[in-house]
Amino acid sequence: MNEQFFEHLKLLRNKYREKPQYNLFSVLRSDSDEVRLHSRFLADILNPKGAHNYGDTFLNELLQQLSISLTSDLQVDYEYKNIDILIRSQDTAIIIENKIYAGDQDEQLQRYHQAMTDEGYANIHLFYLTLDGKDASELSIGKLQSEVTNLSYADDICPWIRRCTEIAVRDAPLREALIQYTIIINNLTHRVDNMEHINQLKKLLLAGDNLYSITEINQAYEEIVIDSQVAMWKLLGKK
Repeated sequence: MNEQFFEHLKLLRNKYREKPQYNLFSVLRSDSDEVRLHSRFLADILNPKGAHNYGDTFLNELLQQLSISLTSDLQVDYEYKNIDILIRSQDTAIIIENKIYAGDQDEQLQRYHQAMTDEGYANIHLFYLTLDGKDASELSIGKLQSEVTNLSYADDICPWIRRCTEIAVRDAPLREALIQYTIIINNLTHRVDNMEHINQLKKLLLAGDNLYSITEINQAYEEIVIDSQVAMWKLLGKK
């Protein structure tokens, strides 16, 4: 692996890079605004009474993906008792804690779980949603070690939004909103949707012994991320 390999990567990226398109989400909010953009939009798409007018279709798509069955009296709330997204039906409550870049609060997930327990819900599902599906901190989880399920925008939300887009394909305003939101997720998760670009990358990686160095590159990248975080906290400490 040498400089020529990385030069090829750069050339491919420049070749398939799409021109920035107008995106209403980016105009109105920061791409990483987890409360006023992501939680609010996702809650409305999930809400059977949402502005999309598709009833519980989109909600059921996600519930099927999560292997959860809810039948009646479906209710979706946004920021109810500080819970980002709350889905309720009879004796079941589904808590979705949405984290883009914000840090965890002490016993945050445990408090949300307790709040639903106090309201009499017997079946409580708690999901921790992040860009890459990382674990919640132990301080946030508290005593709920085995009761928190990780979700990621890259592997869970993005495929679900794509299915919603297919369902709404004849509804131009909603379809375009879902497409623009998918672009936001792709930008945040550094995901490439252009399959021609991906296929060219695959060919490049399979050439010679390039593939053998990917593990080392991943490790080096993780080290760079850690170094950057440490440097940021040191700078904040000095301030």
